[in-house]
Amino acid sequence: MKNNNSNIKLFIDGFKKFQKKHDNILEDTAYTQQPKAMMITCCDSRIDPSLITDTKPGELFVIRNVANLVPPFEGDLRHHGTSAAIEYGVLYLGVTDIIVLGHSNCGGIASLFSNQNKIKSSDFINNWIDIARDAKDRTLDRCKHNSQAEQINCCEKESLLISLQNLQTFPWIKDKIDKKEIYIHAWYLDLASGTIEAYNSDLKEFIPL
Repeated sequence: MKNNNSNIKLFIDGFKKFQKKHDNILEDTAYTQQPKAMMITCCDSRIDPSLITDTKPGELFVIRNVANLVPPFEGDLRHHGTSAAIEYGVLYLGVTDIIVLGHSNCGGIASLFSNQNKIKSSDFINNWIDIARDAKDRTLDRCKHNSQAEQINCCEKESLLISLQNLQTFPWIKDKIDKKEIYIHAWYLDLASGTIEAYNSDLKEFIPL
């Protein structure tokens, strides 16, 4: 379908530059993939997992959703996009590490703190963000005297810990963790500084990567 939209042209031109610059970059992975790690991150347009980790096609299995959340395991017949992708990465691709990457200034997490940001006509987003509701409650318990900006920052990190907990509700992930066949990580990207902090379970805090 012909489309003269200037925004679309930007991406078409970008693809043509990609073709010229990386003529055979996809050749080695054209028929199979063997990523060692999975990254669950936000669909925020500012987040680029391959750019951040300097990885090539086939090295990182990426799952993206609103606010980089992992839902708890639910064994029903409903549609579970994120859970299906996690299952595929763990059971079919055999990744050995799962990284949940959160970030500063996350609109999804911020919406928990403002009714004005809540999408009244939402069919999906509001229920999805409720996965992080416990992270907000923990934040208000710990940081009730802090500014709202500080609370949101804290909640962004607390939501990562909720996701780590939820990963362990998947029986086949818990089994692999117990057998030391898979490791789970929580990383937090500060967009302003370009730095990443990783959660240290022994210290129970985020420290520079």
